[in-house]
Amino acid sequence: MTVTEQKKAMRVTLRAQCKALPAPLREALSRAACERLVGLSLFADAACILAYKAMPHECDPQGLVDLAIRLGKRVAFPVCGDDYTLRLLLPSAPDAFVKGKYGIWEPDPARSETIQSEALDLIVLPGVAFDAACNRLGQGAGYYDRLLTGARARKVGVAFPVQIVPAVPMDVHDIPLDAVVTADTVFSR
Repeated sequence: MTVTEQKKAMRVTLRAQCKALPAPLREALSRAACERLVGLSLFADAACILAYKAMPHECDPQGLVDLAIRLGKRVAFPVCGDDYTLRLLLPSAPDAFVKGKYGIWEPDPARSETIQSEALDLIVLPGVAFDAACNRLGQGAGYYDRLLTGARARKVGVAFPVQIVPAVPMDVHDIPLDAVVTADTVFSR
């Protein structure tokens, strides 16, 4: 089986497992992962963070976002571009979001400030699967892979425990993260 085929099969399996988690459990696991992450120096040392608005089946970093804003940190969010790149926007208000290309809540460009990736200190990423070596399997379009290439910011994935697998199949363009955080574990390299 090729790496591409392995990734496709892993996505099918893990998406189904995440969707099967009851909503209250997903919320509790997301909250606990955020609490664990905010206790790390990765978060404490970051003045500008890139986060994301979670899809219903994803580990939700909203608790981390809320705390970061209360602490005076700048929190940006990605907007998916037509060329598989991410535009990074700082929303002007908590309600400055609109449904984007994939049904994901994204900052409204008319009510947001564009920033460059060089301004980021920490990138909090979603994913489908992660492993103890901090490898990440994304949704498959490569948006984050393009952003991470050459990014100086620390990179951390937040996940449900079910998303931790023995080994994520990796291609040469895949970039390992600095850490992966779940409700009960922190992996780092």
